[in-house]
Amino acid sequence: MTHPSDPVLSAEFITDVTAHMNSDHAESLKDYAAAFASIDWADSVQMISMSVTGIELECQSANGRCEMVCVEFSKPLSRPEQVRGALVAMAKRARQTLEGSTKV
Repeated sequence: MTHPSDPVLSAEFITDVTAHMNSDHAESLKDYAAAFASIDWADSVQMISMSVTGIELECQSANGRCEMVCVEFSKPLSRPEQVRGALVAMAKRARQTLEGSTKV
């Protein structure tokens, strides 16, 4: 999913965002997997990569089940400054979906 020649997101930027999401937003990652990929069995979800179109998640259960999924942003990014807003919006949509809200 991540392309080394991506003109918008540098490899260093992607590494920083991925590390931040994995260390500080584990619950949001689990919400993304459950809401957008119907993976409600994961005990652990890690962001593996990111591109201008979305994120790749590795979902694991305690019994060894593992699945990789891609979750797309609502629209492709054109600047690094858009990443935070896209991830926050995704987290809100995921929570609303999981709570059964019709607001999007």
